[in-house]
Amino acid sequence: EADGLAVGRPSSFVGKSLMTLLSGITTSDDKELFRALTQLADTEGLYLEPSALAGATALKSLLESDYFSNFSSSQIENSTHILWATGGSFVPKDIMDSYYQTGKNL
Repeated sequence: EADGLAVGRPSSFVGKSLMTLLSGITTSDDKELFRALTQLADTEGLYLEPSALAGATALKSLLESDYFSNFSSSQIENSTHILWATGGSFVPKDIMDSYYQTGKNL
């Protein structure tokens, strides 16, 4: 579903250029995106297209891993996580309803 984010082969140039700014890379499958879409709609009343939830599923993966064990408690307490989530307002209602129902059924 997140075909706008799909990359068959990541750019080695970009990876090398951003190496000092990145601490990791993650992927999300469609099921995770649909679950996040439904959860966000149910809890916040926000309806975003599946690809817009990639940041949320990435953060969830980090929280469920030992990633944060690499940081001091001070670093964690003083950190801010920003999820850039755009997209959804132009999705026709019947398609958004279908996305929502897909997530609900999972």
